[in-house]
Amino acid sequence: MIETAAIAEAFLNVISPYTLFFLFLGVLIGILAGILPGINGAIGISLILPFTFGMDPAAALIMMLGLWGGQNFGGGVTAALVHTPGAASGAATLFDGYPLAQKGQAGKALGVICIAS
Repeated sequence: MIETAAIAEAFLNVISPYTLFFLFLGVLIGILAGILPGINGAIGISLILPFTFGMDPAAALIMMLGLWGGQNFGGGVTAALVHTPGAASGAATLFDGYPLAQKGQAGKALGVICIAS
């Protein structure tokens, strides 16, 4: 049987300002990790892992999930603008994102990458 009280408590924990701060921080770090060459999601998580030891476990896991999602977007940014994927997930973006950027529709390409990632 589904415990609605436990689900509601978990949802309130996720949308607390403390947890949302670490989610946004993880996404920001993930975007930077995706843009930088040679750093992917696994390496980014390995780099922030020592900083999460003193954190609340839920906030630490949410921060790592944000980093993982952010690196997908960051890898797509370099694929669309520079024609070099920053992450393996951005390889398919080369076929559509880069031609759009060359036609002067880079904002549209980045918007689609943001939604898809």
